[in-house]
Amino acid sequence: MDRRSYLKEMAGTTGIIAVTGCLGGGDDTEARATDDDGIDGEESDDTTDDTGDPEETEDSTDDTEDSNDVPTGPSQGWPEPGDEPSWSRRLSVGLHGTYLIEDGERHYFNVELNEGDELTATMYFNHDDGDLNLEVLDPDENQVGSSTSDSDDESVTVQAREMDANTRSEVYYVVPYGSSGVTNEYDIEIEID
Repeated sequence: MDRRSYLKEMAGTTGIIAVTGCLGGGDDTEARATDDDGIDGEESDDTTDDTGDPEETEDSTDDTEDSNDVPTGPSQGWPEPGDEPSWSRRLSVGLHGTYLIEDGERHYFNVELNEGDELTATMYFNHDDGDLNLEVLDPDENQVGSSTSDSDDESVTVQAREMDANTRSEVYYVVPYGSSGVTNEYDIEIEID
């Protein structure tokens, strides 16, 4: 799904604002408000740019992903998880998913914690479809909590470590993984107290 189609779909009956442009603060950044009818306040197949010249358009039958597409990732549109801590994806408080672990792979997410924060990560899945486990790593990538039961769902609660006076927050890693060869879906919930 291209960015325009995604924004039209997400607009639904409420307006959204789309901001486009380049990173680094170039002159080509523009913000467009939408109304209930779609992008730019109208539903139109107009493909002209600001100068009136035709813009290049994507072939609607092309199924290849474009780097400008909104991430479609897992079934709910969440970003794909990383496959190592340095490629982990940030999770906010709330429920995220649905993700798919294939062949026992490990997924890496990260959560920013302040000193003394209590993180609870809960992974929801059907154990009959394959055994999944959950661990939490500290900023040094040492395991500080894990859950490896033989039932549905796994949950880990850890408290952020003491930090020096110059450190405001640190990143902890939430790592769902499957037993050897297991493929299964899961949702993950993040709570911070």
